Amino acid sequence: MTMSTILVFHGFTMNGAPCSGISTTRRGPSRFRFKLVASDGGYAMSYADAMAVVHFVSGANEDKGKDAMAWFADGKFWDSHQHSDWIDSTTDEDSGEKL
Repeated sequence: MTMSTILVFHGFTMNGAPCSGISTTRRGPSRFRFKLVASDGGYAMSYADAMAVVHFVSGANEDKGKDAMAWFADGKFWDSHQHSDWIDSTTDEDSGEKL
């Protein structure tokens, strides 16, 4: 049986390590052999940037009875305060320029 490689792109504030390391039990059973490869996004977010994302999603999490800060924790969603994104999505509201 051959091994396939799947390239994974993580979302806001994550980094490659937790995406690549998703365990077999979290992926579920498969009759195919594959490995996940994920790199860090090109934009290194500051801790304040990452906390702004957590604050943004907190309401939706609370509506479902979940605590966003408990989910967005080191070792679970993040890895050692390394937060990455694929683009710097911060723009100046007046000029539209990237900050």
